[in-house]
Amino acid sequence: MKVFRKMRRKEYTMSADDILKALKAQNHGFLGTVDKDGCPYVVPLNYIYHDGHIIFHCALEGYKLDNIRNNPKVCFTVCVAQEMIPEKYNTQFISVIAFGEAEIVGDCKQKRELLVRLGNSLAPEVEFSCDEKTVEKTCVVRIKVEHIAGKNKVVY
Repeated sequence: MKVFRKMRRKEYTMSADDILKALKAQNHGFLGTVDKDGCPYVVPLNYIYHDGHIIFHCALEGYKLDNIRNNPKVCFTVCVAQEMIPEKYNTQFISVIAFGEAEIVGDCKQKRELLVRLGNSLAPEVEFSCDEKTVEKTCVVRIKVEHIAGKNKVVY
């Protein structure tokens, strides 16, 4: 098992509860993958956090999925709040970074459940319908979080 580095500036470390609150409060983050030639690729996407997993949907093919199939180790980050403090030449922010292994969900029943959860979470004001055709033409990816850290940097 990989040993992850500790945060250098410990005074900004967030508690586990605050990390989960921040992760659950957002629905937009950035997924980092690596292609077969070792080139990094970062892509913005919508997500939900559920039961120790970051879950997102996408097309059935593409660069992101090629990378995940080649190397399922991924990094995911969100920035909850960010504000420049020009007079201090500094930035305030709250961010979360997660490392884990991405898995393409193959089971149709599980895929449908996750799509409904995604739809209801991302657009609660719209009734989400998930028919068989939607399930067939959509890929669902679940990242099992292996390590997570949060940083809350407040500049006084």
